[in-house]
Amino acid sequence: MVRLGSFVAPPEFFSFDAAGIDPTIGTRSFGGIYATHREGSTPRTYTFNRFSVEAEAPSGGGTIDFDRSSFPVANPTSMVWGPDNRLYVTELFGKIHALTLNANKQVVADEVITTLGSRLTLGITIDPQSTASNVILWVGHSNPSTSEGRLNSSTVTRLSGSRFTTRQDVITGLPRAIANHAINSLHFGPNGKLYVAVGGNTAAGAPNTANTDFGRRAEQPLSAALLVADVRTTNFDGSCATPANTYGPSPCDVVPYATGLRNMYDFVHHTNGSIYGADNGLGVTGTYPPKPAASCTGFGNTALWNQGGHNPGEQSDELERLVQGKYYGHPNPYRNECVFKNGSYQGVLRPSNYVAPMYNLGLHKSADGMIEYTSDMFDGALKGELLIANYSVGDDITRVKLSSDGRSVVRATQLASGFSNPLPLAQGPDGTIYVGEMGAGKITALEPGPPTPGA
Repeated sequence: MVRLGSFVAPPEFFSFDAAGIDPTIGTRSFGGIYATHREGSTPRTYTFNRFSVEAEAPSGGGTIDFDRSSFPVANPTSMVWGPDNRLYVTELFGKIHALTLNANKQVVADEVITTLGSRLTLGITIDPQSTASNVILWVGHSNPSTSEGRLNSSTVTRLSGSRFTTRQDVITGLPRAIANHAINSLHFGPNGKLYVAVGGNTAAGAPNTANTDFGRRAEQPLSAALLVADVRTTNFDGSCATPANTYGPSPCDVVPYATGLRNMYDFVHHTNGSIYGADNGLGVTGTYPPKPAASCTGFGNTALWNQGGHNPGEQSDELERLVQGKYYGHPNPYRNECVFKNGSYQGVLRPSNYVAPMYNLGLHKSADGMIEYTSDMFDGALKGELLIANYSVGDDITRVKLSSDGRSVVRATQLASGFSNPLPLAQGPDGTIYVGEMGAGKITALEPGPPTPGA
């Protein structure tokens, strides 16, 4: 076999629309080779013994061995382990599975919860007041259409009671993009408040006429942000709907905690006291606001930023350390956030509350599900590290080791690979890591094996 060479495919060879969240679109592209004989009329036959298209994987940092097993769950989007020793898993369109697993990590009982009906369901968490005999679920969901998402259809619902049939829509009217951005993960913080990740309505801060899956819907006061709600306060008001083209502040008791987050699918309240989230970068034709100062509403010019337009081009996924009141770069004219990232694309100074990304995770990763690994397994080699599922490029899990003060990244390496669109992550009580594989319709359990030297 003779190696003829290698070719780095440009981004336009690949489809990253909808982050693959729409099962009718997906993100898988196909590659091939074409051989031609340009001189002479005699037919020729070409034989190729091997051809492959490979994505680069992170290097260094050593590896950890796992014993793998899987069980089927269609379109898993979020997971959480309950105090009743069951794994709760949401499906893409509203079903919730309460799974009892045996010692071999196989399902022995599956209570299917259908209280939500047909809804785009991307987040689930356990109420801290839950007990083994009284589990309370909080779920984030929105209009089920993946191409015509209804404005203000994102909702946070509390499920309790027998078979979780007692439903209370605690927060309603949160933003929803036309297509692939909606209400994502939600978690209770150590302070007892509920934190909710909501994606942006636009690709880069301003609507445009590029006919992408974002359509022409503009941002809203509560879009593109990590929100916080003290849902246990007396007379809590969770009615958050705002008409299109309405300026903030929020009309309800749900407020932005950190803003400028394009599409943060998941986030972690780390034991070091910080909040971390992975923000998905721009992968379609997007535009930032037509001017860098308020009022900056209106359509963006789809020409590239260095050719007179407002399109910044492709942007990497980023790991952020989220601080209250800070801005992370995705504009929202309806909060008077007009500057894209640090202002360099628009030739202006960075906003005073702008925070640069903590770490560049790479292009088109669709860095989504995230947990802090808290077990002492692997001789403590993973304890305190962030684990991030890469849904698109890589189909793997990245492990991120933080500095002692939690303000920087020591290293980021590949923990495990070979998945099919991994989306949610969860850690079991025994240290097992559960990976929801959207592309394969299954959940894979990574049981701890002996650590490899250098891990």
